[in-house]
Amino acid sequence: MIRHMLIHVPQPKLPQTLLGGLSLGKVHIIGHSLGAHTSGFVGHAFNGQIGRITGLDPAGPGFNGMPASDKLNPSNAQFVDAIHSDAVLNTGAGIVENSGHLDFWPDNGKNHPGCTLSWLTSFQGGLTCNHFRAIDFYAASINPNNPKGVAHQCPDYSTYLAGKCDTDCADGVANCAIIGEQAVLSKPYESSTIGKRYYLSTNPSYPYFQVSGWKRDINSN
Repeated sequence: MIRHMLIHVPQPKLPQTLLGGLSLGKVHIIGHSLGAHTSGFVGHAFNGQIGRITGLDPAGPGFNGMPASDKLNPSNAQFVDAIHSDAVLNTGAGIVENSGHLDFWPDNGKNHPGCTLSWLTSFQGGLTCNHFRAIDFYAASINPNNPKGVAHQCPDYSTYLAGKCDTDCADGVANCAIIGEQAVLSKPYESSTIGKRYYLSTNPSYPYFQVSGWKRDINSN
């Protein structure tokens, strides 16, 4: 009796373009919560050829501590960035680990100004405000007239608040990054940004980000 049979099925060659001629390298998938991990699975199915995946507060319950292959990770696309906004172990909806080449932790990834934390608030209000604030941050970043959310690489949030991070944002260094739409400008520095955390503080209302004099030319990279 044959108890086990191993059958090797060659993986089909994946297309470099989608229907209509769109190159996979120009595709940008954005997913929130469980959708962030689903985006990663799609990217895996295309062997990481997709240009960019953005995870907006990737879900934590069921994913924290799991192998990289079971959740959004840097191998899922040519560039993976994530915004963490409800990263509280056991009680938060977001993952407490880095997920991409570039990970943003606004307000230390939790308890954002303007979000009510009382359990007496409505489910659609305070209880989900932090989890959905990642969406708000990304949406605000799209408007070119809004201040840019400049984040700084730092070992932890307390060091950031103490002003002890390296604030040199010159081109060619990975000390700073812009949260949201323009995060991709840090792609040339991904070998230096991966595994690190980028912190910034936010305001309680739209457009959330504080005015900064630093900018990076979107056409220079």
